[in-house]
Amino acid sequence: MFVLLLLVATRPAPQKKPPGDFRPFVEVQVATPEDYGVTVTGFGFVRPARVLEVIAEVDGQIVQYGEDVEDGRVLEENALLFRIDDVKIKAEIEKLDAQFAAIDAQVAEASELYKTNLALVTIEKETYGLAKREHARQLELRSKGISSESDVDLALTKLNERILALRQRESAIALYDKSIARLEATRRSIRAAKNFQEILLGKATIRAPYACRIEKVFASQYQYVKAGTILVRIRPQSAPAEVSVSLERRMLSALYDFDNLERGVPPWRQVELAAEVVWEGPNGIQKLLGHVSRIGAQVDPNARTIEVIVELPNPHTLRKENAPRGLLSGTFVRVDIRGRRFKNVIVIPEKARISEKDIYVVRNGKLSAVSIEPLAVLRDNILVAANKALPAGSMIVLTEVESDFDGMQVRVSDEAKKKVAPERNIPK
Repeated sequence: MFVLLLLVATRPAPQKKPPGDFRPFVEVQVATPEDYGVTVTGFGFVRPARVLEVIAEVDGQIVQYGEDVEDGRVLEENALLFRIDDVKIKAEIEKLDAQFAAIDAQVAEASELYKTNLALVTIEKETYGLAKREHARQLELRSKGISSESDVDLALTKLNERILALRQRESAIALYDKSIARLEATRRSIRAAKNFQEILLGKATIRAPYACRIEKVFASQYQYVKAGTILVRIRPQSAPAEVSVSLERRMLSALYDFDNLERGVPPWRQVELAAEVVWEGPNGIQKLLGHVSRIGAQVDPNARTIEVIVELPNPHTLRKENAPRGLLSGTFVRVDIRGRRFKNVIVIPEKARISEKDIYVVRNGKLSAVSIEPLAVLRDNILVAANKALPAGSMIVLTEVESDFDGMQVRVSDEAKKKVAPERNIPK
């Protein structure tokens, strides 16, 4: 018992354990202003910059097919594409030619009748004069009792007949111009109809309007087509290729400095942006340099993306520069667009955002929510200018903290604390 009491009396006093540190540990990034050149990456398919869909302009059966009309074939200018049956058109032209001949005959007949009426009207006038004098003579004889009433009436009847005949001749002469005008109007109508049919006759034979490559053939030989039917899609051999890239609308501010561009003039006409196109070619990874040629006018309402068109050099330039081969229509490519170069900006990773416009920074060991106004929003990064709310040297929180709140105590690594700029370097 004595020994037990001695051991109890001489045992060392228990050491107090320090309380546990339950503050969450957060990863931070020190805000450091820098110059940042933006490269916006997108993906798309190669397509011709210009295409032409050749359509049938007349109804009929395709009776002849060009020898080289196949997908992917190259044709020279004026090469035959299709020939559509033109029998009906030629029959219509013959019918109109017959109507022309009939009108010409009517015009000739009217002209001869006009000449005849001009010659006869003189005779009618002379005959009218004789009848008028005879009527006057009969009236005079009647007044003397020499002539009878019936003789006077007969002379008057003959006078009226001559007046009527003269008026008919004069009326026929007066109607000549109107008759000729009506015939000429009919002639013009027939001529217009014939010209139209002759145009259709020319359109029954369809040829390549320029040296081209066939993208897609839609019609086949002996097929009956109607006007408006798409027969083939072609593209000029000299036309450049282009790539349609869908980008989020918010990325446009990373491409163009709209505040310093002239309004009313498309930005791509004021600033030329280079774009590198990368694809898997026959000899491995291939690259080609193009430029942004235009931006679509409409935003996709579902994806909130906008179409950016990157134009590549035309085939002549590519051959001259011995450019890499294998960039055909339909090739899937990656496009790296070289956008703006920002000066003195802070690059914040996208994962640092806790809401649309808020991030956390660590101040005095506590979380502090800060609202940011992005200069540009990229796919992985946000660019902001240093200011009083987010000065250089701020510790931006990258870690997602469970049950976080403004003022919550957290821990950061000693290494991160060493990178914080001194207070005197914080811009005001």
